[in-house]
Amino acid sequence: MPKQPKIKLITFDLDNTLWAVDPVIEGAEKALQNWLHKQHPHIDIATRFSTSALNKLRKDIVLNEPLIIHRLTALRKKVLQAAFVSAGYTKESAHTAAQQAFDVFYEARNQVEFFPGVLNTLEILADSYQLGALSNGNACIKKTGLDAYISFHYSAEKIGQAKPHPAMFEAAMREARAQPHECIHIGDHPDEDILAAEKIGLPTIWVNMFQMSWPYNDKPRFEITHFDQLIAAIQRIDQA
Repeated sequence: MPKQPKIKLITFDLDNTLWAVDPVIEGAEKALQNWLHKQHPHIDIATRFSTSALNKLRKDIVLNEPLIIHRLTALRKKVLQAAFVSAGYTKESAHTAAQQAFDVFYEARNQVEFFPGVLNTLEILADSYQLGALSNGNACIKKTGLDAYISFHYSAEKIGQAKPHPAMFEAAMREARAQPHECIHIGDHPDEDILAAEKIGLPTIWVNMFQMSWPYNDKPRFEITHFDQLIAAIQRIDQA
């Protein structure tokens, strides 16, 4: 008789695992700039909201509130609010404008283009496994449409710790009532995804969509460069 599947839970990183994140952020930044020019034309946007100006504000905020580094949504809102204040807005009006600006950015931030084969693969996997998302970023599984396949999402913002800290993986295992050997984590980052998960006993699959070189001597046992390869890799782990 065929072996019963032992894997209960498959978790996925999001940015650069299910989609390329750089063009997404670039598009969101462009949408924000266009909105600022239209809604706040009197501001010297090139100075107050330039990349360098926002990065400086970000560093200042993180310096004063180190733990906010894991709360990307709150951090970006604070950066935008500080930029509006620097442009002469009152604290209250800056707060309102920053929320509106963030909403524009965040809507565009979730307009992702999935790697080929992602959605079809997730649809197939969701019939046999519980799927979860574990991300250091602040993408929304509902806005991206992933909630059709993925049952829960833990982020650094929600957990208070970013990968490679084990807290996110541990939360996922509690959610699924699964032991490490009953899980597979799938992600692109050598340290934050692959080594972090393996350190606490989870089998892993390295998503290498950009044909990167593995930075360490011992390469991962399983690597994919296209999502058409993922189901076979999962089956090999599940049936081992």
